[in-house]
Amino acid sequence: MLDEFILRQATMADLPALQSLHAEAVRSQSLGFYDDSQIDTFLRKIGTLDPRLIGAGTYYVIVVDDEIVGSGGWGATGSVVGTDASPITQEVLLPTAAAMRSFFVSSHHARKGIARTLLGNAEEEARRAGFEIFELLATLNAIPFYVRHGYCPFEAANLRVGNCPSLPAIKMRKQDRVLQ
Repeated sequence: MLDEFILRQATMADLPALQSLHAEAVRSQSLGFYDDSQIDTFLRKIGTLDPRLIGAGTYYVIVVDDEIVGSGGWGATGSVVGTDASPITQEVLLPTAAAMRSFFVSSHHARKGIARTLLGNAEEEARRAGFEIFELLATLNAIPFYVRHGYCPFEAANLRVGNCPSLPAIKMRKQDRVLQ
């Protein structure tokens, strides 16, 4: 667990650092789950960060010693994957669900509570906005993390862009209450 970190809203000025963080995190933490061509497809064709979340004020970063070491957020509606320019999206299935988006942590700061802090913050912000259901699209390497935090798999997804290698993932949901 980190003692000295800052949690703050991301800004458009953070985009270059976020892109570097996401590429490093995807490349280091996806090994053994995806091959190099799948990772390249994810980073180049699908994308990891939707700038609209930053514009909406719902994307956050954790900073340690002036370096962004983690990021994640949520959207009130829409897709759980892709960017504003991505050719692929996976919409939330329940219109009352908040879309949890783009949680990444530097491999140098993994397993220190950063992802847990970011996810908890996103869920709390979404709750304050009136949401009780959260949906996300988990890469295979991230499924155990989300399960530990109350998310349940509900549908397999196979992300494909053109003739690039497909990227298997799992749609997951967490509910604060049982649906009627």
